[in-house]
Amino acid sequence: MMSEGPSETQERRYFGVTNPTSNFYQVWFVEGLFAARSMPDRPSQLSHVDLQTGDDFEAKVISLLSGDYGPSGWRIVPMLLPPGTYYPRMARPTDLRPLDAPGYCPGFRQYEHELALMHGQMASLMRHLEQVCRVVHPVPQTLDTYGQEIRNLLILACAEVEANWRAVLRENGVTKERLNTKDYVQLQQAMKLGDYAVSFPHFPWLQPFRPFAAWGSTDAPTQELP
Repeated sequence: MMSEGPSETQERRYFGVTNPTSNFYQVWFVEGLFAARSMPDRPSQLSHVDLQTGDDFEAKVISLLSGDYGPSGWRIVPMLLPPGTYYPRMARPTDLRPLDAPGYCPGFRQYEHELALMHGQMASLMRHLEQVCRVVHPVPQTLDTYGQEIRNLLILACAEVEANWRAVLRENGVTKERLNTKDYVQLQQAMKLGDYAVSFPHFPWLQPFRPFAAWGSTDAPTQELP
């Protein structure tokens, strides 16, 4: 994606600059004819670049960084929110710990009591799952096994997910009374749901599950969920 050429009158805009092949994650900004990394550990030749009118910011930054981090794999994505702001009730990795999942929620103090209740619900669901796995050994050949305890666990887990999604939408200004998957799927991009996977260290023969990987790719969000 080619960015609009800089000019002397542009306001400050922020971009995520990443290169997973080099384990490189930074936040940069462009203001007028100057581009720089946001809050570098220490300023250096690789933390800023001067631009000319009509220059392509992305090409300039990639050219600057490629010598140390390699020429391929770069992604530069405009940030919808500038650093220091956040969507309420959503956790995010930080610039210094980009691989943390789900990361840190800046407003966690506001939801401290609710988080404690959610942790308790999560622990209860995990204990329930462990009990099921003592009866039905979790291997690919048994994943279609069905029974009342498995049904109850699925219902409880889905109810908790929906309750949390509803709370996130409410905190971000959604006032619609009755919500459904067409509303919840709007969280796919903001919460990066498709990027998450659940693995089971005690059962290493199971592949990680990515239930929301393709969610939102059609107009049937309910049918898209396995």
